[in-house]
Amino acid sequence: MPTSDKSDLRPGTPTVGDHAEYEFKSVQTIRGREASTIAKWQKAGWEFVTQGQGTLRREMTFRRVKPKDPWQQLAAFAGKSWAAFRRLEPKTQLRLIAGSGGLVLLMVFVGVVAGIQGGGATSDPATLPTKAAVVPNVQPSKTPPGSTVSASEAVAYKYQGPKYEIVITDRNQGPAALNQYWVYTRKIDYSTVAYKDQVKMIITDIAHIEGTDKFLVEVVTDKEIAEAESPSTYESFIEEHGMNYAIKTIPQHEKAGWVASYSGGFDSDAGEPSDSVNAFEVIWRPYATSKIEKWRPEAMG
Repeated sequence: MPTSDKSDLRPGTPTVGDHAEYEFKSVQTIRGREASTIAKWQKAGWEFVTQGQGTLRREMTFRRVKPKDPWQQLAAFAGKSWAAFRRLEPKTQLRLIAGSGGLVLLMVFVGVVAGIQGGGATSDPATLPTKAAVVPNVQPSKTPPGSTVSASEAVAYKYQGPKYEIVITDRNQGPAALNQYWVYTRKIDYSTVAYKDQVKMIITDIAHIEGTDKFLVEVVTDKEIAEAESPSTYESFIEEHGMNYAIKTIPQHEKAGWVASYSGGFDSDAGEPSDSVNAFEVIWRPYATSKIEKWRPEAMG
């Protein structure tokens, strides 16, 4: 997902506690990738706040409650524990103190500190890879033992996925200058996860055609979504259909008709082009479920 970000600290609306402070992050993304950007940072615990209206690049602002200092957390815990201790009967208090010999209090203190150190870390978007779907290939015919067969003869790639059409191509998008393909395909049945394998076949086929897996793909079942969101066509779309239709009707279509958003070759966490596992992912149904999967098409044959 081609994005870059920066963050700062400033007081926020005290929705958490009486004196909450928020940490703010500004993220740069390109047109058509807003939903996947929001999904990614919300999964990491950030709350979407605002979005700028740039022509090609959009600046999006997120926030999260500023983590408390570990000693502040410990002091708060001690205060709550002391309040609970004082509510006990005097005899119970004495038995607890005498029976523990200070050991229980020490164990509680160590446990709290360990918990703070373990739980105080803030999480960024998950980077665990998942196994790539295998595109069905034509199986090679059996050969006699000892015979030699070239790699191209042994495994011949043949596309066996659903019909699709690349309706718009936007060149050199984002900081990594990736090509963005807007792909139209038939209606998708979301009742099972089988549709994901179908979409992966489409993306893998584009990778075979282009000779690389470093590009962007937006899979939709409504061509108007592509026309309204593509940097190349959105202005003419608004001119033809009107701004009201673009900002009110199209988002409704996107909930059901924007199937997937693939990004390959840009590590948004590092803010640079990359070949690492972090640089390849699919956002499933960006304006509906917004599920993120680390995935990369199989190597081109």
